[in-house]
Amino acid sequence: MRDIDTDQTADHDNELHDFYDSTVRPYLDSIKKLHDAAVSKANRYIRISLIITVALAIWAAYAVHPALGLFPLVFGGAITLIFRLERGAKVAQSATQKIRQMVCDYLGDMTYVDDTTQDSMSKAALISNHVIPKAEKTSTHFMVTGTWRDTPYRLAEMSCTNYYKDSDGDRKSRTIFSGVVLEIHCPVAMPRTLFVHEFGDTLNKLFQWAARNTLPAHRLKSPIAEVEENFEIYSDDVEQAAHHLGADFGLTLMQIAQRHQGGKPYCAAAFEGHNFYLALKLPRNFMPFDVANALKVNDPSTIGPIIDDLMIPRQIIDALIENQH
Repeated sequence: MRDIDTDQTADHDNELHDFYDSTVRPYLDSIKKLHDAAVSKANRYIRISLIITVALAIWAAYAVHPALGLFPLVFGGAITLIFRLERGAKVAQSATQKIRQMVCDYLGDMTYVDDTTQDSMSKAALISNHVIPKAEKTSTHFMVTGTWRDTPYRLAEMSCTNYYKDSDGDRKSRTIFSGVVLEIHCPVAMPRTLFVHEFGDTLNKLFQWAARNTLPAHRLKSPIAEVEENFEIYSDDVEQAAHHLGADFGLTLMQIAQRHQGGKPYCAAAFEGHNFYLALKLPRNFMPFDVANALKVNDPSTIGPIIDDLMIPRQIIDALIENQH
């Protein structure tokens, strides 16, 4: 496995450039050739479609009514645009998945899993521990499984969606969570301990009443004011939780939240036995890769966001092990 800190340079940068030049760049070059060939083929179909569209427009305008000539043009133009965009989207999706797999292989001891039907996290545990909200539909889009410092983890992109009817009676969807969820197998069994949002005195009491059947019984107060401003911490065993976590763990959560949530310092987290859960609401896609930009610039910086996201479990595991008593 590679011990990479994305804030460091020198040797790590050299290794990253070597990996990019030997693995990623040749793949992108092959993708560009396939992409150009696909676009060329698509353009041939588009030209044929446009010829037919124009012919139909002329016929409709002269044989039926002049205004009807607009309909084939609008319809044909829309179909042509959709066809072009769909071809590009398929190439980009396939390339992004492949690049993610390459980066996981490069970092070592982690696997990119696109099919999560056989290896999903316990949604019941995530909901009961207030890590993600209860929703009509909870989806796991893809997952990375791995090990760091002999500690296994799973990191998944998830979304939670509710449905409603608008004023016209049409069914609409509302996403109430979109981001990543991390599950770590802790080296030490922990009492059930939840990090929930600090809402202020009045709303905290309302939340405690609403969640009275699922919250641990005791309030754990942090000695650090910043942590208290962002988290309400509840635990089944305050002394044991404080002993294992130390005073700085809440700050670690805040730092990770701020780094990956666009500056927002709060994130939902929970311990239950040997499991630790964390949810981050990302302001962007998880492990993003801009294929079009990468084909233009062809530079290692294009895979930087993927590596940055893959460091989340390692940062948390480091904090857990360093705070372990």
